[in-house]
Amino acid sequence: MENYENPQVDEVLDVDAEEPELEEENAGPFDGLLKCIQESLKKADAKGFAETYAKAGATILQQVAEQLKEDNITFTPEDVQFLDGYFIFAMGTNSVLHFHVKECPGWKFGIWFGTVETEDSTEECKKYKLDEITADFFTQYEDCIDKFKPSASTISTYEGHLEIEDLKCNWFFYHRIADTIKMIIQYPEIMWYRDVYYADLNYDYVTVEKAHEEFTEWRLKENNKKLIHAENEKVMLDALKYIAGPVIEAGEAFIADSGENCSPRYRLVVLNTGDPKDDGCYRIWDLGYEDAEEDKKYFEEKEKECEERAKDVYWFNPVSDCCSYISKEHFEKAKYYHEHPEEDDD
Repeated sequence: MENYENPQVDEVLDVDAEEPELEEENAGPFDGLLKCIQESLKKADAKGFAETYAKAGATILQQVAEQLKEDNITFTPEDVQFLDGYFIFAMGTNSVLHFHVKECPGWKFGIWFGTVETEDSTEECKKYKLDEITADFFTQYEDCIDKFKPSASTISTYEGHLEIEDLKCNWFFYHRIADTIKMIIQYPEIMWYRDVYYADLNYDYVTVEKAHEEFTEWRLKENNKKLIHAENEKVMLDALKYIAGPVIEAGEAFIADSGENCSPRYRLVVLNTGDPKDDGCYRIWDLGYEDAEEDKKYFEEKEKECEERAKDVYWFNPVSDCCSYISKEHFEKAKYYHEHPEEDDD
């Protein structure tokens, strides 16, 4: 059985210690976590609670590993990321932790950290305890994610008083997380059923056979949906290129890709060279280009074709309704992040 003690991770939790060097040939399950912690602590505002959140995240994953080791279960966190918020909402430096687990393919995990208000805290003057934080652990099956946050997750566990001075003492919280991961490893389809159908396993009994049957049926439908969705999005992408080709070549538009799980996947982003007050979302043929009527007819034919193909499978969102017309400053920023997605924190 692997030993999960990692002095490199323990050392980096002491921010006054020298930054340890990683030995690639001795890579262990927590080396990726160590690199992530190092990066999170280098952030310009990684002080105070931000520093505490990074330490807490590392401690939680280490303690969960220790819990699982007692059951001879390997736990390998991967793709560990400390983020500063959810979607467009800022929540504080390092307040959001995302990660995957090698032993739980198809699942995504998260922890949201927060502060605890003191008894004399008011709306006008917020005060927070310096010896406690909150931690909200949650997980979802990735192919079923709509909103990846605790309130949208059936499988979650909350700790409202995580002691900062002795993080390792919060045994019961780590035990609940370890139990969740253990269940996903041993009964992935039952946990998928719980996630998708919002089933409380204490009250909604489901057998392994029932969960397998539901999962198999869902997977077949999902694979079919993905094929139809991909075909439709290819049709609409070609339509966008056909109509907006000259504008794109002139550098006054680009086609943004929102990802394969979005509908529509592609949208046209156009530079507004006129009044910034005209910024907004338009149908493509309302932008005043030549052959607008022909474009409208062409698009409607393509959309009707896609709607018929998607019937009874998924709701088809017309591409023509999603043309963003934005002023130069926003256009250049949007185009930059479209071309450099790794730099877009949102």
